[in-house]
Amino acid sequence: MANRPFLLAHNSEVPIRVSEYEESIAASASNQIPVLWLCLFRVTDLKNIEIVCVDSVGHEEVCSVPTLHTRLETANAVYQDRRTRIRNRLPDDLQGHIDEWEDFIASIKEGFVQVDLAEIWMMFEAGEFEKAIRDYLEGIEGTNDDGWLDIVDQAALDNPDVAKYGLRGYQWINPVPWSN
Repeated sequence: MANRPFLLAHNSEVPIRVSEYEESIAASASNQIPVLWLCLFRVTDLKNIEIVCVDSVGHEEVCSVPTLHTRLETANAVYQDRRTRIRNRLPDDLQGHIDEWEDFIASIKEGFVQVDLAEIWMMFEAGEFEKAIRDYLEGIEGTNDDGWLDIVDQAALDNPDVAKYGLRGYQWINPVPWSN
């Protein structure tokens, strides 16, 4: 079974729990965080949300899990600031998928975007994910070259069979403007 992050589009000024608002799922991915999703956010958009976690023997506990959350207007502005640099850093064969992504983001009408990272967070050892997500975001911002290499690696952009998913994700509940 895959561990999935979810890109959410909603109207809540505070981060939401995907389990309570599945209709807000705009896209998904498997075992990776799509690069273009991260291009919408800054490190300052990293927040925590409390969810119920279940361990391997069925014990439940409340966990504080990182999520990315910002206004759509802000996300679009952040993406536009990075657009040329990101396009220049990504291979030519992925440019068409970036076009699909840009059409998709332009079609979102809700006021906020969020990346639910809980299932990816669960794949890491305690405390490791928080550093990794910061490094990824700093890599996108251009302030951490190792972070950029890490985000490209975790997104499997060197694998032609899955690169488009690591770049922009795929349809989950709501339609997206591309075929998976």
